[in-house]
Amino acid sequence: LSKSSSRLNQSMERLSTGMQINKAADNAAGLVISELQRKEISGLSGAIRNIERGVNAVQTAESGLGEVNDLLLKIRSLAVDSANTATNDTASLAANQAEVDKLALSITRIADTTKFGTTNLLDGSFSAKQFQIGAFSGETSSLTIADTDATTLAVNALVVTTAAGATAALTSIDAAISTVASARGSLGALQSGTLEATKNNNMSQLVNMQAAESSLRDTDYQKEIAAFTSEQIRSQVASTVLGMANQSSQQILSLLRG
Repeated sequence: LSKSSSRLNQSMERLSTGMQINKAADNAAGLVISELQRKEISGLSGAIRNIERGVNAVQTAESGLGEVNDLLLKIRSLAVDSANTATNDTASLAANQAEVDKLALSITRIADTTKFGTTNLLDGSFSAKQFQIGAFSGETSSLTIADTDATTLAVNALVVTTAAGATAALTSIDAAISTVASARGSLGALQSGTLEATKNNNMSQLVNMQAAESSLRDTDYQKEIAAFTSEQIRSQVASTVLGMANQSSQQILSLLRG
């Protein structure tokens, strides 16, 4: 009866907590394995969150570079227009120059203000930043985004009021567009080839690890309910037999007393 009651209490504990390992004594080896699995599950979950934030940061930077590229294309269009001095008068060229200067200021403003949270992305300070993309030490990916203001891109002092100046400006603008396009390409490759691919792999590992940890630690209700019912029957039978044995002993004592 004592053994049956002990097993019944253990079964009730497993059913009420939903876990078949509630203390080390339940399954010492299983507890150790389960805790190691939980450590990796926690690490994978954190890495997935890191990657998602990293993707958001990369997308923010790429969006800013896209705006810079659009402004460069507008500047190029103005430079092409200014190169056609046969049909432009002084006022038109001056208007083109004023717009080019404003667009260059906008490029610098975008470079200085594009942020993810409080972290600047396009002002040159985002250098060798590490993304923790795995559950363990060393599973990182590094990213550097160059400064993309008008000065760095060499489009801060363009002269489009003369044919020669406009022609020279085209060369500088084309180089700037190439630089921005390369930066956008690198960001895209990092996002799809590293971050998102690693996230998918981490999610697959996480699902498998959670399933393994669950099978080891969580209660198998079908099995446990059967065990609980069996122990209930054993306990009831043991109590009944014990009562009968005690009753029999009392009858014998009564006979002995006469």
